[in-house]
This record gives sequence, structure tokens and C-alpha cells, in this order.
Amino acid sequence: MRPKNVADWAEVISAFAVVISLFYLAFSVQQNTDAVRASTLNNVTTDIGTLMQVGARKETATITMKARNDEPLSDTEKEQFLYWFFQNIALTESAWLHREQSRIDGGYYETMVPFLCYVVNNKAGREIWFEWKDSITEAFWLETMEKCSFKAVPSAH
Repeated sequence: MRPKNVADWAEVISAFAVVISLFYLAFSVQQNTDAVRASTLNNVTTDIGTLMQVGARKETATITMKARNDEPLSDTEKEQFLYWFFQNIALTESAWLHREQSRIDGGYYETMVPFLCYVVNNKAGREIWFEWKDSITEAFWLETMEKCSFKAVPSAH
């Protein structure tokens, strides 16, 4: 073989190696993307389970039902409801952000929205929702306002 032919063949083999490497890289990136999505979904699902366990506690359920029935809450109950409320917001907002980045399916996120609406759509919940709106991602806040049909609580004069 002449040196020129060897160089030509080496160039062809190099080109094939680059193409094979690109396919392998694409495959690896897809596997990583799938793993990140699965991990994110697992984390969100685990967080939902934890949230449900907290909500099933008698004390939390009692405060939630008082809030749902617009019954007055003691100062301690208001504080407890605030933290319960923000657990719901934080989890749902996190899932919303994951949906925005395509790390979880939009349909999965949509199954979470009715529960958030349930927790927020009462006088105590809406007071917190509107008072703390600047601590919530604006686009998430606006989308949730629409999905849950939230209205501001009339101010007491």
C-alpha cells in the first residue's frame, strides 16, 4: 500500500469512528435524560406521599377541615395551617417547575392541581395565598389562579 492510500483509508476510518461516537453520545444523553426524568418523578411521588401522611394526621386534618369550613383558627392553628399550606405550595410549585423543564409529564402535574385547589380555596388559604404571592413564582401563581378560580378574600372593614 502506498502512503497516500493508507492516509486516505485512515481518514475514512476516522470519519466512521466520529459518526459512531456521535451516535453513542446521543444514546448516552438520551439515557441520562430518561434517568433524570425517572429520578425527578420518583422524588415528586415520594414528596406527595410524605405530604399525604402529614395531611392524614388528626391535628393537620382537623385544622384543614376548620379552614375548609371557614371556622376561626386559633393563633397556633393559623401558624400550623401556614406551614401545611406552604408544604403544599412548595411541592406543587416544584412539580410545576419540573413540568416547565419537561422533567415530568404535564399530565402528572395536572393530577396534583385539584389537591392544591382544595387546600387553598378557603378563606384562610386565600388570605395566605394573596399575602405571600411575591414568594411564589409569578407564572405558577397566575396559572394556579386560573385553574383553581381563586378570588381574593373580601377585606373586612
